[in-house]
Amino acid sequence: SDLLVDPEGGRYELYQQAGTGHSWTLLAWSGDGRRALLGVIGTAPENYSSYQVITLATGAVTTFSAPAGVTPSGFTRPDGTSIMAIQRAGAVRLQRYTLAGGLEATLARQSAGSGGTATGACGLSCAAVSSPDGTSVIWSDSGRLQLVGNEGGVIRNLPVTGAGTGASCTPVRWWDPQTVLAWCVTGITQRLWLVPASGAAPAPVSTPTSGASDFGVDTGAWPVSGTVYVSQTAASSCPQAAGTPSGMSVSAVGAGGTLSAVTVPGTDSATVAGAAAGRLLVLGRTACPGTGALLWFSPGTGRTQFLQSAPAGQAGVVAVVPFGT
Repeated sequence: SDLLVDPEGGRYELYQQAGTGHSWTLLAWSGDGRRALLGVIGTAPENYSSYQVITLATGAVTTFSAPAGVTPSGFTRPDGTSIMAIQRAGAVRLQRYTLAGGLEATLARQSAGSGGTATGACGLSCAAVSSPDGTSVIWSDSGRLQLVGNEGGVIRNLPVTGAGTGASCTPVRWWDPQTVLAWCVTGITQRLWLVPASGAAPAPVSTPTSGASDFGVDTGAWPVSGTVYVSQTAASSCPQAAGTPSGMSVSAVGAGGTLSAVTVPGTDSATVAGAAAGRLLVLGRTACPGTGALLWFSPGTGRTQFLQSAPAGQAGVVAVVPFGT
């Protein structure tokens, strides 16, 4: 089932999944916190066969199937009155849909010769993030970040020149109202960047790392009390499916962008999901092969507060989408 968990650990059932054999996952919150977007997993991970929008105040559920090749990326801001999506069916387009799945507008198309004509799961290339004020969207146009107006039309390109020639960049989330956190890869080198929407020069979050394997890949960054913390894929002795990262780690960014490992008590693998009030919201593995828990971690004191642990015989928390971060 999908649960709401408040900052003190109170739990409220959001949605009880039907026994259909297909699992649902929470994808995004509307900016006003009144609606949630869920997807039902189809034949492959991140390949959703249908979607639901749940209105929390009334419990009303709207179900829709996205058109072929269309992947919703989240709600528009600030209130979540529409859904942003990427279409990859014959071309690659940034589009806006109604909450019932109807096409409202095509905002931008990828540049000619991008080669982005494949249909199906597109992973990171399907990312698009609506600005906090809802006036614009940043998406990846053939690996190049681009700022697009919410009513359509390209405002400006956002080159990340420091990432290297031929770098492919993807928006992760808004860092603040003027800056987006982006993930860029060049060959086997990858790095997180802070990219101003104004077109000013981007700044790296930390030193670059090699992405030659599944390990050491940056997945996100969060500021807490003047320090930036980065989550990365990491090696682990816990067995799991071949070819996938076997763990996650948290590091603090130090002088010159160097990373130093941070231990989260009570976990042997941890990834940051959000940050607030001097604390990191952590999804941690507390047992092998896969018992998960949701907890607060205070880097300044080293203390943890468990919000949701795994009941006996269950996997526990497998994913989290925090509101407001």
